[in-house]
Amino acid sequence: MAQAVPKKADRWCTLDERYQLAMAILEHAGPAPDFKINLPRGLGKRLAEKFNVSDARISALKKNRQELLSIKSKWETAKPEERSQTRSSYQRFPLVEEALFSWVSACMQNPVRLNLHLVHRYVKWYFPYMHPD
Repeated sequence: MAQAVPKKADRWCTLDERYQLAMAILEHAGPAPDFKINLPRGLGKRLAEKFNVSDARISALKKNRQELLSIKSKWETAKPEERSQTRSSYQRFPLVEEALFSWVSACMQNPVRLNLHLVHRYVKWYFPYMHPD
């Protein structure tokens, strides 16, 4: 069975890659800080392909100079070993993910029908700090 290729939006870049992308876009920034950055024709598409991000991501970065400057600042203050690490979306709530995974697995092994209401009740009961009522 062929392995699915992850979508561009699912790929997490290293800080070095994000910095290189930010600098490539900032090269074309004018002096006015509030305006969209205009890239030469076709450069946005080439940058999207080079850094394996979507065209929409390039477009969003062109409109948000503050984010570009934030990436530059993070890169300048980061330690060399931090610059080559990739970001991971899977480390945000490892305990929550582990607990939900084990609960869903148990429900699937027993004749329990999962629905949104049941999941909502479980989260409210098991993680009260996440669901203030």
